[in-house]
Amino acid sequence: MKKMLKTLYILLIKIKRYFIGHHLFCESLPLVKSFALPEILRHCNANVGSDVSIKSGLVILNSSGRSESLGDFKKLTIGQECYIGEQVILDLTDEIRLGKEVVLSARVSLFTHQEVGNRIISKSLDEYRSPILLGDGAYLGTGAIVLPGVRIGKMCVVGAGAVVTQDLDDFSVAVGVPAKVIRKLIPMDL
Repeated sequence: MKKMLKTLYILLIKIKRYFIGHHLFCESLPLVKSFALPEILRHCNANVGSDVSIKSGLVILNSSGRSESLGDFKKLTIGQECYIGEQVILDLTDEIRLGKEVVLSARVSLFTHQEVGNRIISKSLDEYRSPILLGDGAYLGTGAIVLPGVRIGKMCVVGAGAVVTQDLDDFSVAVGVPAKVIRKLIPMDL
């Protein structure tokens, strides 16, 4: 009975997307129950691996409204056994790729673009878009922010509240604003 109710809930979410459109659907995504999120993301063309856990409050920005975006989550890849905590923000202006067993703690933000819109300052700041790639086993602490074009290597640890502005090599531990590598983990035989 419980499995049937879960299946019905997911079906209702899919129907809701059809009737209200992708933009309004994205705005209501933070309200979707955790158990349904992996299946809903797959339904919206994200590549989601097996045994993925996504907590409620997921916010996905910029997956529609631009000519190169077809109103879906095709720019999102989540590897198997990943964990995405509460109130995580994913900006899909460009691609976000999470390797296997990646952990995004609560309130982590991944931003794939910088744009100030039609403002005076736009003459001084160009729009910038670039993918974010997280290697297998990477761990991002609560409130960490990753900026456009950053590649975080496998088995990296990013401390809570850190702002990652540059690539991190495999096995790095980085903290601070901007994030600086404070040590390297010793690779174990995996």
